[in-house]
Amino acid sequence: MNANLRNFALWVIIVLLLLALFTLFQNPGQRTTSQDISFSQLLNEVDQGRVRDVLIQGPEIHGTFTDGRSFQTYAPNDPSLIQRLYGKGVSITARPQKAMVHRPWMIMPGSPTACAAASSRWIGTGSPEASA
Repeated sequence: MNANLRNFALWVIIVLLLLALFTLFQNPGQRTTSQDISFSQLLNEVDQGRVRDVLIQGPEIHGTFTDGRSFQTYAPNDPSLIQRLYGKGVSITARPQKAMVHRPWMIMPGSPTACAAASSRWIGTGSPEASA
């Protein structure tokens, strides 16, 4: 195998791995720690006036307590929930349920991880035929 081609393949692997790391750590501010609470605990906190605001997305509820801590829970179909929140002065935001976001370059056969694994075997043996 030509030494230049081998060197180029190694740099391609390095660039793909760096791209994978970049996408992994992109937007770390969106990953906030929130406390998982039960639905009944949410109702108790609402009744005691300790919930400041909620974001309802489908069955998921994310919110903030009056002391600034954030929480999340899963809500069953409770028709009285909105009235209960509104009655206690909780700020309510409703959005459509989130669609599952896939990063196709991370799961496709040509993903950086798959390319790195295949290329390292190919580079390590000198040619694809030698690895078979």
